[in-house]
Amino acid sequence: MLKTFKITLLISLLAIASSCVTYKLGSSLPNDIKTVYVPICINKTQEINIENDVTQSILTEIQKDGSLKIANDSKLADTTLEITITDYELAPVRYLQGNEKTVSEYRLRLTAVFTFTRNSTGEVIIQSSAIGEHKFTPTGDMVQAKTQALPYATENLAHYILEQVVDFWEF
Repeated sequence: MLKTFKITLLISLLAIASSCVTYKLGSSLPNDIKTVYVPICINKTQEINIENDVTQSILTEIQKDGSLKIANDSKLADTTLEITITDYELAPVRYLQGNEKTVSEYRLRLTAVFTFTRNSTGEVIIQSSAIGEHKFTPTGDMVQAKTQALPYATENLAHYILEQVVDFWEF
C-alpha cells in the first residue's frame, strides 16, 4: 500500500511539473524594449468619441500586464503603439422567444488595426488587427445600453491587442 501511494504521488508530481513547462515568468519582450508611447487612437467609425475609451482601455491593459511602462512622449519611449478603430458594429444576437421582431440580446463589436513600432529605427515590429466585443441585454433606452456595454468591448479589444504585442516575442 505504501508503494502504491509513493507511485501515485510520483505520477501526480510529474503531471503537475509537466503542466508548468509552458508557463513563463516575466516578459518575453527583448531587453531593449521597456517603454511604449500610445497616442490617442484614430477613430474611422461614425461613433463619436470612442477613440478616448479605446485609448484609456489600452493604457489600463498595459499597466495591468506590466510588461511595458507607459511613456508620455514618443521621444522618451522605446516603442509606439498606434491604433486605428476601423469598425463599430451593433448586431442582434438573440430575439425574444415567439417574437422575432424584438431583440433580447445584442453584440457590440469593435475592430481595430494597430502598428507596434521600434522608435529608434522606425522598424514595424508587428502590424495586425484585433476585435473586441461584448454581448448585452438592452434595458431602458438603447443609447444608455450601448454606453454601458462600450467599456467591456474596449477592454476586450485592448486585451487582444496587447496579447498580440507581448506574445509576438514568444518562440
